[in-house]
Amino acid sequence: RVVVRGCEQAREEGDDRWKAPTVKSSLLKMVAIKAVSEGKQVIAADIKQAFLKSEIDTEVEQIYIKLMDELGQIRYYMLAKGLYGLRSSPGRWFARFSADLRAYGFRSFPYDPCLWTNGVTTLAVHVDDSMIVSTGPGCEDLIRYLTKCYGPGSVNIKPMSDVDAHFLGSTWHFNTTDRTVTIKQTTKIDELLDGTGMRDCNGVDTPAVANG
Repeated sequence: RVVVRGCEQAREEGDDRWKAPTVKSSLLKMVAIKAVSEGKQVIAADIKQAFLKSEIDTEVEQIYIKLMDELGQIRYYMLAKGLYGLRSSPGRWFARFSADLRAYGFRSFPYDPCLWTNGVTTLAVHVDDSMIVSTGPGCEDLIRYLTKCYGPGSVNIKPMSDVDAHFLGSTWHFNTTDRTVTIKQTTKIDELLDGTGMRDCNGVDTPAVANG
């Protein structure tokens, strides 16, 4: 994967393209609770290489990157699509995804631009990850549409009902029988401990007891 040095990209004050909103945690939990209480289908969807699917209007803005070719010569290329590392890529992707949702009849809620609905299906968006809640064929229809937009194999999906599903660094369990939602972060904590070599550290309870 090619990653650009976005730290060298100029940023203009007040430029909304840099913004990449994510759904509020409280709203995401409300969507989950409402879904399980109403017995709706819940799936998680992830758009592969999402930032590469955003487009740059080269007639309005020109962004150049410097690369070395196979002969060791420096060449400059003008970008037509977003790349990872580009500061504006998150905002560009959100604009592309929002436009595609609107074209499919979705509208965002006024109090959170990352919460979408078409009256049957609800979508909570966190950059390239989404929680989709619907009844009947709503989830499948939306996945087919997104696959048509971004290409075959571009959408990873996994069911979240009655299984332990990993989503946004947490493990979610939707119990459709008891109509409860359980969220745990033990998996993420274990990953952090293993990644930092702190698995065998001397742990303490929190909040810590003050000395003296």
